[in-house]
Amino acid sequence: STLFRLSQGLLGTSTDVPLAETPGLYIFGSGTSFYRQILPDDSLSFGFSATAMHWISKRPCMIADHVQAVGASNAEREQFRAQALRDWETILLARARELRSGGRLALA
Repeated sequence: STLFRLSQGLLGTSTDVPLAETPGLYIFGSGTSFYRQILPDDSLSFGFSATAMHWISKRPCMIADHVQAVGASNAEREQFRAQALRDWETILLARARELRSGGRLALA
C-alpha cells in the first residue's frame, strides 16, 4: 500500500510530485493472479513484477521427507520443475496478450 500512497501524493514532502499527476502515466495494481490475464489485449506499455516469480500455482506433490523443495527427492523435484515450467509459460502467454507492440515487461 505504500507504493499506492506514494504514487497518489499521500506520502512524501510537499515538493514531491505525485506520479499520478504525470501526464500519460497510469498506475495500476491488481489482486488478480498473475497466472491469468489481468489487462485487456494490447493495452500494456510497461509491466513490472518483483519477487513473485518463485511461486507456483499449485503444489504438484507432497515432499516426503522435508518441508521445502530443497529436501525433495529427484522425482519430487522433477514434478516441481515441471509445474514451474508450465506456470512460467502461462504467465508469459498472458503478459504477451496484454503487451502492446513495442511494450516492455520487467520481471525480477
